[in-house]
Amino acid sequence: MYNWNRDWPVFHALYGKFPQLTFIWPHAGFGSAAQAETVLSQHENVIISLSKTEKDQRSLSSEEKSSQLGGAMVDDCGVILPEWRALLDRFPTRFMFATDAHKDFRWDKYGHIVSRWRRILGQLPDEQAQMIAWKNAERVYGKPR
Repeated sequence: MYNWNRDWPVFHALYGKFPQLTFIWPHAGFGSAAQAETVLSQHENVIISLSKTEKDQRSLSSEEKSSQLGGAMVDDCGVILPEWRALLDRFPTRFMFATDAHKDFRWDKYGHIVSRWRRILGQLPDEQAQMIAWKNAERVYGKPR
């Protein structure tokens, strides 16, 4: 959501129009925990991909766009922020780990990204961490063949 006031009404209508479809919301929409809570509490058919939420995304070329984005879901030491932890606890089936490794330069960082996520998910109870790490994706996409 690069512009929550502009984008949310459109997506809210879309998610509501097709409740039988599962929507994957990449990067938590680069939104805040409050925005993620709004989406999750109003639409059971939305699952949040956590790619890029482990770091602050305010490095866009547009300062205006950057100012509208939420911060990282962890503090500078990698500890899950309380507002995000509350969401992970409240909606454990609605989050999925992802790396967003769709570009060559992201593959160069893949090991570091996965290590960081292991530290983040290590803060959660095992079952919850497994849900986010792979079980929720398996439920949505099916088991590997």
